[in-house]
Amino acid sequence: MNSIEEFSEIINRRLKYVWGEIHMRYRFFFEKLKYMKIPDDAHPDCISRLPKTREQL
Repeated sequence: MNSIEEFSEIINRRLKYVWGEIHMRYRFFFEKLKYMKIPDDAHPDCISRLPKTREQL
């Protein structure tokens, strides 16, 4: 059980690192995403998950 928790912690740390790297490299892309028009036929769940403010990106 302990080794599984350690393993998941390592994966979580790696994911956070990778996400940080992606975010730093593609920040301009995230900024553009924010201003993109949401299609009229978009699913409500997808719209509700979109970041509302710059801090949420």
